[in-house]
Amino acid sequence: MIDRRKMRFPTTDEMEDATLFAGPLQNVVLALTPELRRTSRGDVVIMARVGTKREVPVIFAGRRAKLAHKLHRQLNRLALASGHTGEAARIELPVMVQGAWHAHTHRNEEGWEHKTYRLMAATWAVYDGGKPGVFEGEWPLNQHDPEALDYG
Repeated sequence: MIDRRKMRFPTTDEMEDATLFAGPLQNVVLALTPELRRTSRGDVVIMARVGTKREVPVIFAGRRAKLAHKLHRQLNRLALASGHTGEAARIELPVMVQGAWHAHTHRNEEGWEHKTYRLMAATWAVYDGGKPGVFEGEWPLNQHDPEALDYG
């Protein structure tokens, strides 16, 4: 079967950002867990908690996927230092992500459609001493003013 999602020609950074970040970016404070996987396109997906119960996938797509491995190494170091290597649910790394929400609709076994949301990460900063540290990642080329975001 043909994979229609794969591009037949090389994509530019502008094309990638226009697809991933069509709407305005938002600041989201969340806690990353050590659960990491890759998609068929090579994107990195790290599960995160927003608030106390809600889990959302944070997707580091395209050229940002290479930069996300630093976060995963930090999570692994936290797990080793705390001694909870088998219990990923207890390890959390607080971060602020600047990104865009994407809706994903899927059908369950009974045929009901459910909508879930994924956060596409553009830039991120690990919290250090109660405030975000240095932002990593790349600001989308189709977004204008990074200073216009509210940092709460």
